[in-house]
Amino acid sequence: MTTQTLSDGSVVEYAADGTLLKETAPDGSVYTGFDTDGKAHHVSIPAADGNPATSADITYTGDHTIYTYADKSVITYDADNHITSEKLADGTEYTQFDTDGRAHHINIPAADGNPATSAEITYTGADTVYHYSDGSTVTYDAGNNIVDQKTSDGSHYSDFDGSGQAHHVDIPAQNGNPATSADITYAGGNTLYHYSDGSIVTYTGSGGIVDEKLADGSDYTRFDTDGKAHHVDIPAQNGNPATSADITYDDGNTLYHYSDGSTVTYNADNNIID
Repeated sequence: MTTQTLSDGSVVEYAADGTLLKETAPDGSVYTGFDTDGKAHHVSIPAADGNPATSADITYTGDHTIYTYADKSVITYDADNHITSEKLADGTEYTQFDTDGRAHHINIPAADGNPATSAEITYTGADTVYHYSDGSTVTYDAGNNIVDQKTSDGSHYSDFDGSGQAHHVDIPAQNGNPATSADITYAGGNTLYHYSDGSIVTYTGSGGIVDEKLADGSDYTRFDTDGKAHHVDIPAQNGNPATSADITYDDGNTLYHYSDGSTVTYNADNNIID
């Protein structure tokens, strides 16, 4: 066996008949499985920069080189060793790479009940901004932490923690409702929005409402899958005693069946009609 050290620090090993057996790069990556054209078909990559050790099988198509990693992700390089495509194990595909190796487009498959989507990717300073096809925008910092999210309706989430959870939202005026904002907290798998008017709405992990407390202390509960409350507890106020009501819905109207036996019916515009 013959060993040769190249000018870049790589170490190449040949068999007695001159067949290339192994190449160890300066970073410790070891290439093996060489064919008669001197092309490696396997690489073992050591842990580095916080990334675990991994390995990849290497194939060649035209002038492209394809690395299929142990985690099933696939990266394709052109003849100049520039990335042209990166497919993750979950099917997400990054394309439109620039000369710095940064992707400018992503296609994301349907998963976990979410539909397939795509995004254009831009870079501002150390931040990466995903512009999704629905009009929403998510910004990540250099550590891949979310720092800003704007939804398609104009709502702006900020104050993200290390778990990627927002702690503030600014909501624009819409559907006849004025602009508002809320601080967001998390408790036992639920998300609580503390609005600027003093009201609090609690959502489950799947986004369903479970509780809504108004600024006057009224507490709506027993929400159905359409987000409609079926019970309200109303505190004493303006000389009136505390009370409660079960709530039903009929032909666009909302009926409050109070604990004293009375019933009040509101139309879709929240006007009393009965």
